[in-house]
Amino acid sequence: MLTLDQKIVKFKIANWNLWFVTRTKIFIELSDKQSIKCCCGRLATGLHEQNCTKFNKKVDHVTFKYLLSQLKLKHKVEISRRQIKEGKCKSIKTKYLWK
Repeated sequence: MLTLDQKIVKFKIANWNLWFVTRTKIFIELSDKQSIKCCCGRLATGLHEQNCTKFNKKVDHVTFKYLLSQLKLKHKVEISRRQIKEGKCKSIKTKYLWK
């Protein structure tokens, strides 16, 4: 079972261009929504937002959830060998790719 951070890394590798463009847009949106303080409690300047791990993690999570909802990723198809050997496999067993 993958953690959310591992899923994000896997998605970044597979779809780098889409990830980069979408993350940049969401970074700007979230940056504009913050008033004076960052989500970590410090003064929200441009330099701080670029280096703030808490803010960047939030941007990654929002980007990933947005892309998942937009792309509606396909399910990964997986047939277990035991089911095939026993003849129980009438239809293909699916597992979620990002579950």
